[in-house]
Amino acid sequence: MVGSFWQHRSRLVLGFALIAGIRFGVLWLGRDSLSMDPDAYLALANAWRETVTFGRIDAQGTPVPTAYRPPLYPWVISWIPAPSDRVANPWWIMGLHGTLGIATCAATLAIGKRLGLPPLACWFAVFWVACDPILLRQSTLIMTETLATFLGAILWWWWLRDATVPRDRWSGHPLLLGIGMGLAVLCRPTALAWIVLWWSLALIEKRWRWVATCVLGMSFAMGPWGVRNAILIGEPIATTTHGGYTLYLANNPVLYRHWQSSVSREWDEEAFHARWRVERSQSANLD
Repeated sequence: MVGSFWQHRSRLVLGFALIAGIRFGVLWLGRDSLSMDPDAYLALANAWRETVTFGRIDAQGTPVPTAYRPPLYPWVISWIPAPSDRVANPWWIMGLHGTLGIATCAATLAIGKRLGLPPLACWFAVFWVACDPILLRQSTLIMTETLATFLGAILWWWWLRDATVPRDRWSGHPLLLGIGMGLAVLCRPTALAWIVLWWSLALIEKRWRWVATCVLGMSFAMGPWGVRNAILIGEPIATTTHGGYTLYLANNPVLYRHWQSSVSREWDEEAFHARWRVERSQSANLD
């Protein structure tokens, strides 16, 4: 029995050592991109650290509040020490993204076990997540995908755990799960689509109290964000550009014309942004 335990533990350690090597190896190879800020998350984090305002700093040095980006990831990296030139410390970002990637793989293993999958299938899923090319690429950028994937995996595991609670028994888990759901939306608002699906399934199963408790927990996490936006921006904004604009960015006439002549993902975004500015000015008077 003892030998079996240590054999299983050694496989676990060996498996996650390999996963750590894959994740941190890719981060090391892509370390130059960890100093870039393509979506201004680092700029938001710096402004938050320096002015206690989630927003941009204008030419006069005045912080301007914004709800253009979701706040959770900039808040997380705002705790990372930054040099005086306000460029990200790539070693801290590497440690954060590498740890989140390994934790996501651990959550995937826990999900597989919760679903009752055989060990081989569980480990296949784990290494699929560990080697996913999109996740690996995004982990080398200062962007939300790595944190969002981790939160999604944790929520999936927690939802499966709560699904085993008898319907006639109340537990505090749905409240914490709801808070986690709110954090996931504050990281990438597209998480809301999955959350609605989970709630719909629970309602079909007549788990009314479970859904109500989840909604309460989610309101605890997202309520302050909506109140803050109502006060500083004038509208109780709940989501951000990770919705219609992001969908349009990947599905627009400029990109379609590019694909008619090339299969490359490298396209001239300036033409799209120029078109977008015209469309925004034309719709400025619409409600």
